[in-house]
Amino acid sequence: LRFRPSTSPSIGQTLKQRVIGLAPGQPSYRLLVVDDEPDNRQVLSEVLNYVGFNVQLARDGEECIALWQEWQPHLIWMDLRMPKIDGFAATRIIRERVEQANGQVANPQIIAITASVFDDKKEEILPLGFDGYVVKPFKESVIWETLTEFLGIEFIHAQNEAMEQTEAKAQTTVMTPDMIRQTLADTMPEAWRTD
Repeated sequence: LRFRPSTSPSIGQTLKQRVIGLAPGQPSYRLLVVDDEPDNRQVLSEVLNYVGFNVQLARDGEECIALWQEWQPHLIWMDLRMPKIDGFAATRIIRERVEQANGQVANPQIIAITASVFDDKKEEILPLGFDGYVVKPFKESVIWETLTEFLGIEFIHAQNEAMEQTEAKAQTTVMTPDMIRQTLADTMPEAWRTD
């Protein structure tokens, strides 16, 4: 199964909750997407780039380990089934190297991405070095919820931005008597205006 982003808001995700960016004043987060399927990597990367994350891509566990050492991402989206080094082995290697380095390298949050994990398997996945997991295909809302949970990221939502713009406009607009007369003239029926 491949990751397919939601083309419409998910259940419970209304237009007012649609993420359109990162809230100001946060660190520049680095996210690593690891998946052997090019489409999966590209789609998740585009979603993350759109809101302002720095994103790197890896096609297997071997590339993931090299990028982790070089780039030190805050969070890794780790597919479990990949050629060469799979997600389980790559996660184990990263955790071992973090432990051996005694705080000299970043200890990223690692989120397992899988098409086959159900709630009853959660207890088997987490002890293997993963901080959490998401089941694919998943919706964009799951991405944002996961990032909020594991990194404390705050987002700008579509309605919030529109409300802020409306409030700012309302605060700067002062109605003069001429503006009120013109508004009434434009909106009242002519018979009323004549009376």
